Amino acid sequence: MVEYKSGAIGLKKGWKTIVKEGNQFRYVLAPKSDAVKLAEKIASKPPNETCLACHAFSGGGPHFKRSNLSPDLIRNVNEEFDVHMVRGLFCSDCHVFEDHKFGLNSSDTWARDSNKTVSCEDCHEKRHRVPIVGSVLNTFHQKVACQTCHIPIIAREKYPTDVRRDWSHIEFNEKLGRWEPEITLKSNVIPVYLWWNGESREAYVYPERAKVVDGKIILSKPIGSKDDEDSKIYPYKLHTAIVPFDEGRGVPVPIKVGMVFALGDYNKAINADASVSGLKFDGKYVTLVRYMAVTTEFCPRKRL
Repeated sequence: MVEYKSGAIGLKKGWKTIVKEGNQFRYVLAPKSDAVKLAEKIASKPPNETCLACHAFSGGGPHFKRSNLSPDLIRNVNEEFDVHMVRGLFCSDCHVFEDHKFGLNSSDTWARDSNKTVSCEDCHEKRHRVPIVGSVLNTFHQKVACQTCHIPIIAREKYPTDVRRDWSHIEFNEKLGRWEPEITLKSNVIPVYLWWNGESREAYVYPERAKVVDGKIILSKPIGSKDDEDSKIYPYKLHTAIVPFDEGRGVPVPIKVGMVFALGDYNKAINADASVSGLKFDGKYVTLVRYMAVTTEFCPRKRL
């Protein structure tokens, strides 16, 4: 089996390289070997490290985007951190896939949902069998998702997670040698708890005219209520981002991120992409708000 990896790990190991596309400050990761020949040698399902090579580093750094997909999961996983991976489960055991379509079902991954999803109840009993305590838990279990109790803290190991970005303020990252937006990283974050009925969500899709309330646009948020029999309480990471905004069109303005990294001139980067997109930036900003589902890094029962 060939354990091919992309992302930061693939770059470090020399399987990927950074390629500049044209003169628009756009950079992409490209394979350094024949991807077709490499794919022909893959003989089994990918190990967790292959998945996490990208997903644990998405958003620009380790643990930045998905607060429950940490590089800590790649090697030497301990039971205190994740009870599933320490017992040898693969990402693909829960994220069942067919024709490269992975089984997902959360309020902020609807664009990639498939019909094949795995729930906690597919492997575990719905009822707690611990005497007395179990009977108490079972009284509200129909309204509280498993993740709500079993993932009490976000980013509780080595790596913090990104909770806020401000594209109106650019600063130089000495470690990475590039300019970046102001990023707020936090560890041991208590999740935000919201009702979700398992299907409905509020979402903004570019380039629709956005609904702006108090200077904020809801990028993704679950919909549900305690009065809805299909709703349960789920944990979420709250992430906000201050981004440029075209008031006339009512849409956020895309940013040429590569230009920001290279030059540190966010006005030039914003106006460059605004021009390509047919938008106008006149110094107005808006806050994007999204609630990101927390579904892995389950604590053992003794930690609860």
